[in-house]
Amino acid sequence: FEAFSAMVELLKTKECRQEFGGIRKLPALAGYSKHLLEDGNPRCIALHLLTKRGHNYALLEVDTSDNKNRLSTLLLKQPSPRFDWPAEIITLEQNLLKKSLNWPTPYLKSVFPDHHKRIPHPRTSSESKGLLEPSSLQHWADRVLAAMA
Repeated sequence: FEAFSAMVELLKTKECRQEFGGIRKLPALAGYSKHLLEDGNPRCIALHLLTKRGHNYALLEVDTSDNKNRLSTLLLKQPSPRFDWPAEIITLEQNLLKKSLNWPTPYLKSVFPDHHKRIPHPRTSSESKGLLEPSSLQHWADRVLAAMA
């Protein structure tokens, strides 16, 4: 989550204000095991609630460091003024696990019609061993900002 956190810091230097930021363990669901990493540690999700030009967004990143699945960063725009982020994030996490660590498209389309975007991660070279160049982080942040239109 280091690169993701660094990218969020870049967003905060632009026109975004962070309302909340944190890391949560994915819930254990009966019959599903992807809430755990391959080494048995809990799999986590990073959640940042951001405001840009009066609109509220959630930016989410799932720990896939065990390479069980590749997930893009997910940007959700708050669909209504009285939206219940805590309840919807719990439902999203459950659907994510039920979809075997894939963003649950039918759920996203029903709750966030035209208000959800997947933002691919920057590519890393094989020599850099997963480390991102500052220009890659900036490009990632720029793509998130552009998606907040």
